[in-house]
Amino acid sequence: MSAERHFGSAKTLFRRRFVCFETRYEGQDFINHKMLVKAKCTDASSHTIDFDGLQRLFYVAEFHGPDFAECRTRLLRKLDQSEKITLKDLTAECQFIKHYKEDSRMLESGLSNQMG
Repeated sequence: MSAERHFGSAKTLFRRRFVCFETRYEGQDFINHKMLVKAKCTDASSHTIDFDGLQRLFYVAEFHGPDFAECRTRLLRKLDQSEKITLKDLTAECQFIKHYKEDSRMLESGLSNQMG
């Protein structure tokens, strides 16, 4: 028995769901494609996701590029910590991150001006 079967997937639920949504038809026969989709949806626990869960998934998945790396990481951690987190909570976290970065830049700028 594989470790994954014995202990479950090492991937986060978010990652498994994201991979499931990225599934594309690549020319295989339709029965094989159906089996692939069913397997990925089962692995992603798709049957347990509700409308709010879909919104959270899409919200976090939209943050692309290095500028949003910290934001993505913090949002993913929040999603892992609680299924009760709301879109409002995720948005507030993004706002906090933005304000902390602005404050940090202000401090750096102020210190540079005082030292120069």
